[in-house]
Amino acid sequence: MRLWSLSDGTDGKCIAVLQSKMELVNSCAFSPDGNMLAVCGGQKHTLCLYTGKDLRFVTTFLGHIAEVSSCKFNSRGDILVSASFDNTLRLWEMATHRCIMTLEVMFNMFDNHLTFIRVIQIEFMNVYSAPIIN
Repeated sequence: MRLWSLSDGTDGKCIAVLQSKMELVNSCAFSPDGNMLAVCGGQKHTLCLYTGKDLRFVTTFLGHIAEVSSCKFNSRGDILVSASFDNTLRLWEMATHRCIMTLEVMFNMFDNHLTFIRVIQIEFMNVYSAPIIN
């Protein structure tokens, strides 16, 4: 995966290359402060976290049992949501890198799965922009 500059006078230039064993990237998302980059995809049910500045590997989030199709941080950057073809959304706490909630979702196999999941994610981003109380 390559990162391209869109500002600072270097428009259209590759500024970094992420070396990953992931054979396919479905989605990526920077944390709101730009310090973290989540990347998901591949047939190995992969969701990985990298530093935003130098793209150093931080961790792999384990839990999905099918391809991870999408990921997004909440507005504070303390929660990462992942969506998977295993019909789940998982909420990951960034402080501990643990899954704090798994939500099962139903969808019609003939619907556009990625669009459906992204709409659901937006709704959860609004809900989970407040502190989570256990």
